Amino acid sequence: MKKHNHIPYVLITTLYYPAILGTLIYSMLNDIASFGSGSLSVDIMIIVASLGIVVSFTFDYLYSLSFKEHYSMKYFVFDIVILYLLLISYNSLLKSIKQVSEFSTFYSCYTLIHIIFTIWDVFVVNKKDRSYSIISYDILGSIFSVVGYYGFRSDSYAAITLLWVTTVYYFMVSKEAIFPIINQHNNG
Repeated sequence: MKKHNHIPYVLITTLYYPAILGTLIYSMLNDIASFGSGSLSVDIMIIVASLGIVVSFTFDYLYSLSFKEHYSMKYFVFDIVILYLLLISYNSLLKSIKQVSEFSTFYSCYTLIHIIFTIWDVFVVNKKDRSYSIISYDILGSIFSVVGYYGFRSDSYAAITLLWVTTVYYFMVSKEAIFPIINQHNNG
């Protein structure tokens, strides 16, 4: 029987995800602290987007924790790519709001992230662990991101709405994997 290597799982769940989540929370607190330094509508959009980013990333982190027994080097590589793209998309979202510029990078990265999620969930995740509700999230996220790119590239409200709608939908389809992780940490 092949022994499972837990090093990639430990690196992603105890080093990379927490480090980035801490950075995102710090950035959000910084945005809150600078509230009132610009226009009210931009300040509110920045805070709503920052909160959405932290919530979205937290759900992704918790979902990654659920793969402990199956986590492999393939998962690790996918996670590193996703983390990098999430950081680019989140940073570009906030930058575009602050500079009142197009959201092309955000939509492009978000589309690519959901395409990678689709590939991951269809071809990498073990068939017995495959969740068709998660795959529906992946596909819808891709479609919504492409629609945003082509139809709402200059609309900050559309970009923030996409972030929040996909975050809420992701929570709805992944909560069966997330809640046991939360309960496990609360009980032990």
